[in-house]
Amino acid sequence: MILGCASGFTKITDFAVWNDEGDYTQDMFAGKKLFLIIYNISKTNKESYSDIVNLQKSLDGQVEVIALTASDAESFKAFQNEIGLNTPFYYTDATVLKTIARSNPGLWLMDNGLVKGKWHFNDVPDYSRVLDLVGM
Repeated sequence: MILGCASGFTKITDFAVWNDEGDYTQDMFAGKKLFLIIYNISKTNKESYSDIVNLQKSLDGQVEVIALTASDAESFKAFQNEIGLNTPFYYTDATVLKTIARSNPGLWLMDNGLVKGKWHFNDVPDYSRVLDLVGM
């Protein structure tokens, strides 16, 4: 898997994204996507989600918002209901997620495989910043 960034291209050797229906790795590199990196829901900062949920609602389909987690489906669905997060989620290896974002949660913005932004949960961007970065 080759991933683009402003300083060049880097190979990610273990990046895989899947759910119960199959492998979605290649799909993650198409289009404008904001990934919520939530590698472990039992260790996540729950207080940080109000800004993230508001961002997701503000983007309203202009940028696809997807959660990536290493948590099990039942726990993750309960977590989504608890914090009011309405977004699809996929599984990714926890070590890979920690490599992408050290914070839990973290945000990762991509536009057709090119990384446009990464944020810690303390620095959630507003929707206009996200749209600017993906050229909308």
